[in-house]
Amino acid sequence: MDEYNPLRRDPPPWYTGPSDPAKPAPHISTLLPEQPGSLCTSCVQTNLIPLFASRPSTCYDPTSSSPLRHETSYHTSIPSLKTSAAERCPWCTAVLSNAVKEKEANDDTEVEVRFRFFCIRQQHIVHFNQLIVFLVFGRAGESKATARFVPFSPLEMRVYDGGRPWAFDVLAKLEQAQSWLKECETHEGCKVAERPSLPKRLVDVSCFQSDGGVRLKVVTPDDRERYAALSYCWGGSANLMTTSASLASHLAFIPAASLPQTVVDVVRVTRSLGLRYLWIDALCIIQDSKEDKRAEIRNMRNIYRNAYVTIVASSATSVHEGFLEPNIKPLQGFEIPLPRGTAGVNDREESEGDTGKALEKTYLEFGHAPTYWTHGPNVRAWCLEERYLSRRLLIFERRDLIWLCRCQHTHLDQDAIIPDDGRYFTFASFETSKKQEAVLHRWCQLVMHYSHRHLTKPEDAINAVAGIAEDFAERFGDVLGKYRAGLWEGHMQLLAWRREQVTLRRTEGEYVAPSWSWLSNHQGTAFDDQPWLKSKPDEERESLFEVLDVSVVNKEGAGPYGPIKDGYLKLRAPVLSGIWSSKKRLLTTDETQVDLGPINADSIEATELPERDVKALFLSKRSSHWTSRKDMNKLAVGFTGIILERANAQHWKRTGSFAILERPVHELQLVITSLEAQSLEEITIV
Repeated sequence: MDEYNPLRRDPPPWYTGPSDPAKPAPHISTLLPEQPGSLCTSCVQTNLIPLFASRPSTCYDPTSSSPLRHETSYHTSIPSLKTSAAERCPWCTAVLSNAVKEKEANDDTEVEVRFRFFCIRQQHIVHFNQLIVFLVFGRAGESKATARFVPFSPLEMRVYDGGRPWAFDVLAKLEQAQSWLKECETHEGCKVAERPSLPKRLVDVSCFQSDGGVRLKVVTPDDRERYAALSYCWGGSANLMTTSASLASHLAFIPAASLPQTVVDVVRVTRSLGLRYLWIDALCIIQDSKEDKRAEIRNMRNIYRNAYVTIVASSATSVHEGFLEPNIKPLQGFEIPLPRGTAGVNDREESEGDTGKALEKTYLEFGHAPTYWTHGPNVRAWCLEERYLSRRLLIFERRDLIWLCRCQHTHLDQDAIIPDDGRYFTFASFETSKKQEAVLHRWCQLVMHYSHRHLTKPEDAINAVAGIAEDFAERFGDVLGKYRAGLWEGHMQLLAWRREQVTLRRTEGEYVAPSWSWLSNHQGTAFDDQPWLKSKPDEERESLFEVLDVSVVNKEGAGPYGPIKDGYLKLRAPVLSGIWSSKKRLLTTDETQVDLGPINADSIEATELPERDVKALFLSKRSSHWTSRKDMNKLAVGFTGIILERANAQHWKRTGSFAILERPVHELQLVITSLEAQSLEEITIV
């Protein structure tokens, strides 16, 4: 298991909540009364406040950069919980709501409430990665039943005194942005070409103050002005757009009154940075012209790479919300008043006589944390490419202002922790190493994050990643080989991708890519069998297939990274033929039954199909020495591969993937024998 990083906002690896992302772990906001009251006397005097206020050495170590595991508990009873819940105590309501689900819980039952969590503190904010509450029922000396619930996932706890530190005013944001940009101009590694090529059209914001609006400008070959680019979420089709009919009027003038709030805000930011021009897709691309859209999409890589700065409206879920004005929503939880001078929570100096007295404006806010990836551009597929290609990013989050460039990574709220797991992919942050493993691993990371994002139009699945693919081909083509529908010709072992079900499911529609490409998958994508990631030091991997031919035909005018018309892949590999059902692990051949291990169907629909004739094509073999006490030092093997169905008389299509986990050779002798009895087969997959 990978070492758990407390700075990530993902659920930790030991999390055992619901596997269906459409049904997240319950948190307290779903259990509270409509108008929760204050904490009850028990919570204030003996339960919650002592829990968080009396353990600075174990829970709130400001010098520690590693997660601190903290466990504690208190005792109560079902009658006490009912009394407090009747008085609308939010915490007791949550505990009772979970306790009464257990058959062991009755009015005679004592309840021990155990807390277990990992946290890390930085001044005003304590970051929890997981809080698990165990409810232990039964009286002393009796056998005890245990239940558990996750009140918040992910969890965040904030401490503030006399106002929240995240409510920065607009002026402070713009002044800080100017300062960062000015400093960045001195960075040797951040210099942008003085006269970069420009997009076909730009928005001129110079007349915003004087004339109360902006205008669209057609760029001439002599123009070489600096410009900003906007990365944002439309939030539906109700956006101000340039069309063939409105192009002439937009070139003349666009009144400010017709501009959505996000556009108004980005105009203000652009002007404050001393820039005259701004690129916004809705206004700079003729939205009802297929030719114009095709040309600008192909140029998207240069548009964002040549932008002087990219402004990301990360806090806005639609173009009408805006991102400059305070948008600070309370946590979905409740507040706990803390004693003034609480060690590790409020470290400021207190006047004599104040210690121990309640201070009205000192609160610990405890609840479900808003995440960095559940809103706005953070869930939009196009925005990943925009961020990756940009050389400078100015990100307006709900509670923070973030700056990313080649040489600096900082933010306005110095107490906050920014995810470091790749969600803020940028051209600048990408490692310059051309080692095969590093490049492929980074590509897999990008694909996994990209495939979990939202796309309105299925055909955009290719367009929205084309700029990244083109950049990889230019920089690492000698390592990767040619780009082939989301994969790389020199490393086709990534054929063993796996579908992951995600909440933000991309709409299925017309043909997008060959079935062997992850681009044909309308859900999330994962790469479990990455050859460079070894589960054991002595593990060896052997590729079992050979690529005989691969062809991808792009649509007319699309280029090698654009929409695909057709494609095929011809392989020579060991194959087992038989009858298989996605609900079973067994492949029934003419001679025997082979256990293929965990099988993942490529579509939700495929999981409901009856038994059918398929081929199991084996892609790779892993071998290492088994480490169990029973089979010490015995050779263990495992396999990965894909499931194929007939597409037509000559061709096959991919319909799933399988993974036979490593086990001692004698346990997989049936699979090994079956493979040895088969000659290699040539198969064409479409």
